[in-house]
Amino acid sequence: MIQLPVYSFQVTFLLLSAVMLTRYFLLAGMFRIVCERSRKEPIDKGTISSRQIKRDIYWSVQSSLIFALAGTVLIKLWQAGETQIYYDFQQYGLWYLVFSLGIYLFIHDTYFYWTHRLLHVYQFKKCHFVHHESRIPTAWTSFSFHPIEAVIQALILPVLVILIPIHWTVLVSFLVIMSLCGLLNHLGFDFYPTFLEKKFSLISATHHQRHHKQVTVNYGLYFTFWDKLMKTEAGETHG
Repeated sequence: MIQLPVYSFQVTFLLLSAVMLTRYFLLAGMFRIVCERSRKEPIDKGTISSRQIKRDIYWSVQSSLIFALAGTVLIKLWQAGETQIYYDFQQYGLWYLVFSLGIYLFIHDTYFYWTHRLLHVYQFKKCHFVHHESRIPTAWTSFSFHPIEAVIQALILPVLVILIPIHWTVLVSFLVIMSLCGLLNHLGFDFYPTFLEKKFSLISATHHQRHHKQVTVNYGLYFTFWDKLMKTEAGETHG
């Protein structure tokens, strides 16, 4: 059984802030280097200014601290026994491990689609425009949110772990997928095969970059089915 060290709220927040900031700079920096050295053609050949990169990093640091705060709350709830996070693989059966991951991804994608779409309607200029200032997104853009939007997106995970049982290893897998999808969607390069989007409705960098260009289309995070269902998808997405 995993036992997290018990620290004060403040110390836990500081430690998690260091983890979140390291995650951002390490992953975004690594993926940016991979993109620059890749032989693939970028989706958009426009110029990305140093000013955009600095702005994205500025907002991403703030977002990382907000995500760290949400993570601190989650850890404290976990340590207090107030969550549905469990340790025994057999508690709900092995089949539930895959099922619970699918449920978390579906609910999070649904939450993201609708909150994202609402931000375009009610708080675009005051809040969500921060993210859209980067018309040609890069890996540095992946966590570039106004603090209000960062809070909105951070709220869902503590709610999920309070309501829906999940094994701690599946929770870690979910967090990894969440981080990687946020990065891959903003790279400006498509790295995975076309059939994953066409056959499994996975969102590609091309799909999300079209959202940065056309603004009122392609709102999803993991999957394209909400965009298809609500007729907010911008036609062909790859290429």
